[in-house]
Amino acid sequence: MKTDTENQADSQAKAVEEYEKTLERWFGEATKEDVQKVIDKLGEWEKLPYSKLVKLNLDLCSNCGACADECHIYKTLPRKEFNPVYRVKLLRSVYQKYFTWVGKVFGRFAGARKLDKELLKEWFVRFYQCNMCRRCNIFCPFGVDNMAIVRTGRLLINDVMGKTTEDMGRGVRYHLRDGNASEMSEAAFRNIVSFWEDEIKEVKGWDVKVPIDVVGAEMFLIPPNTDYFHSLETMEGIAATLYAANVSWTMSSKIFDSVNYGTFFNDEAWASIITQHIEEAKRLKCKTLVVGECGHATKSLMFLGPSLLGEFPFEVKNILQVTADLIQHDRIKLNKEANPETVTYHDPCNVTRMCGIMEEPRIILRAACMDFREMTPNRDRNYCCGGGGGVVLETASHDFRMEVTGKLKAEQMQRTGAKIVVTSCANCKVEISHLIDQYKLDMKWAGVHDMVLNALEL
Repeated sequence: MKTDTENQADSQAKAVEEYEKTLERWFGEATKEDVQKVIDKLGEWEKLPYSKLVKLNLDLCSNCGACADECHIYKTLPRKEFNPVYRVKLLRSVYQKYFTWVGKVFGRFAGARKLDKELLKEWFVRFYQCNMCRRCNIFCPFGVDNMAIVRTGRLLINDVMGKTTEDMGRGVRYHLRDGNASEMSEAAFRNIVSFWEDEIKEVKGWDVKVPIDVVGAEMFLIPPNTDYFHSLETMEGIAATLYAANVSWTMSSKIFDSVNYGTFFNDEAWASIITQHIEEAKRLKCKTLVVGECGHATKSLMFLGPSLLGEFPFEVKNILQVTADLIQHDRIKLNKEANPETVTYHDPCNVTRMCGIMEEPRIILRAACMDFREMTPNRDRNYCCGGGGGVVLETASHDFRMEVTGKLKAEQMQRTGAKIVVTSCANCKVEISHLIDQYKLDMKWAGVHDMVLNALEL
């Protein structure tokens, strides 16, 4: 009879194998022409975004392995292909082979490697197994940004072959066509908004009316699409907060989804979706574009958008910053006795490591909850939930996430002894809800503004 450890190893191996087969199927087969086009594009560094940054990172990596010791995936399953250094080598070896004199002269003795169809397929598999959480960057003595390397590999494949994972590609197509990643119509949007209003009325007794298409409002709010389906209480909490503080705000009936899956693999799509947000903010003449509880959308609009498209004619904030400011200026009243259960907070990678929004959720939760306790580690040292980099978007990744990428997070959540795990990222909420079910944890999940909704008073 196998031990528990042996059974776990078998389960992990099966989960990895099945997801790798799915990734290989999504990739299909490359042609010799595809391979040559990727080589040619890799040689055109000046045309690639972040080319100088990526080349610098490739040069700086010394193969010391400090990143491996801190990677949540490698710590769970220490295979060489899950080592961040291995992914660096996948890209660097090919670049050395074709574009450095050392690689051309000494070949494999200098770490150079010829790109062929099988290696290109491995690029796809390894780069889409990574959560792009950037925790390895925090602990690298040289600050090598593995996320930029992974994204460059994804971008090269997508630009040449149009390949990405199934649901991310579909979401981008929908967003470019409809202005949201879920094929949601304006009528459906208005129905859900009406449902939020009814729920707030039932829970709080307040006649909150969500403003739509108000030109000249102070704030233009765009939540992620999951707040319409998976995390309804989060958006209800946000609407109630802005109502209680008497904030001038609006939503749009045309552009009402802040997610931007192009962030993970394609700059053209990424820029086009950001442009949709920018143009709608301009039409509404807002002073501040406010992103809801979504990590990669905040990163895209707050930092990456201006670097790609130039400065915006308005400010960009995350809703956590807005609510924390309202609390600090006594513009809303919270009764923490409404949330008596023990609460902990998962720092999302994009919200925290990418955007530096660390203290604001703590200001909110300490004001709204009786018993708030930290995970260990926390803030920018916190572990990824296992769904980052768009991995959580794929149904086919479920077992891989539960058995491998999310296992460390499940253990970390359980150690807190908390009854509620709160987070401020749409994708993290989905992943954490799955982890709670998978590991039968005695806890619930919630958004930050779910807790605010409970505690709000007029």
